[in-house]
Amino acid sequence: MTFGNRLKILRLSHDMTQLDLAKKINLSKANVSKYEANLVEPNLETLSLMSDLFDVSVDYLLGLTEDKLSTPIGSEYKSTDEDLKFALFGDIEIDDEVMTEVKDYARFVAERKKKQKPE
Repeated sequence: MTFGNRLKILRLSHDMTQLDLAKKINLSKANVSKYEANLVEPNLETLSLMSDLFDVSVDYLLGLTEDKLSTPIGSEYKSTDEDLKFALFGDIEIDDEVMTEVKDYARFVAERKKKQKPE
C-alpha cells in the first residue's frame, strides 16, 4: 500500500477532512492532497507528527509493515537485506552483487575498528 493510500485511510478513519489534518500538523490542505495523491512525500518531521497523531509507526505510514505499532527497542526484530537496501539506497534497485560488496565493506570496517580498540 502506498503512503498516500495509507494516509487517506487513517485520516478518514479518524473522521478528518484534509483541512482538519492540515491544521493539526501545521500544513496546507494542498500538501495533504498532494501526499494522498502520491505527488510529493512528507519530510521526517511531518512523518513524525502524523505518526504521533494517528498513533501508528512511521513504518506503518510508509506501507513498510502492516503492524500499526513500532517494534520495541531490544525486541526480537531482525533486519533483512531488504531493510538494509532501503536504508542505504531508498527506492534505487540494488542487485545481490552490490549488496555483497556492501556487506563485505561493513565487515572490513568492523574488523578494522576491533583492531584499533585499546587493550
